[in-house]
Amino acid sequence: MNKVFTYCFIILIFVIYTIYKKKKSDWADYLGIKESFTNINSVINKNSLSSNFIDNNYFIGNKKIFAINHIERDAINIYSNYKYSLESKFGFELSKLYRINNIESHSLHYNLNHLQKYSETENKKEHNNDIFMCYEQDYYDYLEKEKISGDQVKYICSLYYTELFLIVKEGIPIKKIRDILIYPDYYKVSSDTQKNLLPEKLVIGIPNDNISDNDKESNSFNYNAIKFFNTIGLDITNNDKYTFVYGKEKELFSRMKNNIKTVNKNKNNVDVKDTIHIIFNISSYKNPFFIEYLRTKNAKIIGTKDINKNILDQKFLGNYKKKIDMSKYIVSNQYGKFNNMTIKESDIVLTDTISFRVCLLCHKSAEDIHIYNLLSKIYGNLDNLKNKLNKYLFNSNNNVLRDLLDPHQMFYLKEIGNKSQYHPGAEKFYKKVNFIKDNVYDTGNMYIRDNELYEGETSKLFY
Repeated sequence: MNKVFTYCFIILIFVIYTIYKKKKSDWADYLGIKESFTNINSVINKNSLSSNFIDNNYFIGNKKIFAINHIERDAINIYSNYKYSLESKFGFELSKLYRINNIESHSLHYNLNHLQKYSETENKKEHNNDIFMCYEQDYYDYLEKEKISGDQVKYICSLYYTELFLIVKEGIPIKKIRDILIYPDYYKVSSDTQKNLLPEKLVIGIPNDNISDNDKESNSFNYNAIKFFNTIGLDITNNDKYTFVYGKEKELFSRMKNNIKTVNKNKNNVDVKDTIHIIFNISSYKNPFFIEYLRTKNAKIIGTKDINKNILDQKFLGNYKKKIDMSKYIVSNQYGKFNNMTIKESDIVLTDTISFRVCLLCHKSAEDIHIYNLLSKIYGNLDNLKNKLNKYLFNSNNNVLRDLLDPHQMFYLKEIGNKSQYHPGAEKFYKKVNFIKDNVYDTGNMYIRDNELYEGETSKLFY
């Protein structure tokens, strides 16, 4: 058996050697060839060796033919609000989703005034794609008073609600709006003991709107504060019974932390001049300076419950009826403060007030494609934006926002004498998602407003 295997192995070796000798002469011919390369540019239109894989007559000339030609556009600006405000946070988060610059401004009313001035200028840009965050109520008011034209200033969408209320320093005996009116007489009839604890004159802080950077007088102005105090019979532009102080919200809340009284050299209790006793406020539960104030101090919140609703509707066109959840600010029991994640439902106190929505506006020259894409990006990221805004300045009082970025409420626009108008890009988007229908009886209608908030209005839901 071993001999047979040996013979076979020898025969296999011989066969391999024979094949090698036979092929060696053939390989020598090929191995002796030296490769040479020719510049393709030099053989164009010349007779040259052909190849199955290379077209020797093909030449790429100007490589720019492969570049994508496009028009470089300026990034859109969104004018939000002061630093750390919820509006500024929204602008920042939106800038992550869309090519847009978040521009911090003085106030929401400042933005509307800025848009108004632009619409009145003669030398306008062909396309002004800037977005302005404003109070929706101010937009309606400017339309009604013809300070702006619906043909010039267009509506895009709303975002969330802000409430109007007064913040009263602890120790000041103001429990309702009417108490402010009678305070001067109340102080006069108070005992000496009470006068040693109370200010002789109420100091009311008002955030300024900073209408113009160059006009010093404009720094002492708040459009909505003037209207609000007029509803209770106070002219804040000419009043000697109260001291009205304008300033930035941060400064006002800082001054509210001061003591009411101090002892002078004669050991008499006198008013601390820098102390603010009441602050006029329009904000959501995410006011950074109020939240910071409540970490160390207590305060009372007064809504508009005692003011005639008809008067409020006349002064604040297009406002909404809302309730402030006091537990989101401060709730106390005999053991001290506790948050509304653990309190009983019976402990939650709701205060009536009026509310304004923060909305997005633009000039009529804004390109349709930009506004359409902006809304597509916002609506496509509602959950993400809600999460970011609710987590912002979140505290133990669970100060999440109600009706935040509600898709159906966002597009709603009230009829103001046929003056309020959607931007064409926004209208195109709302029609695509079936929020706007041409026929009120259309079976494809997704949403009909028939609740208390909108009081049966259909707005521009149907044309």
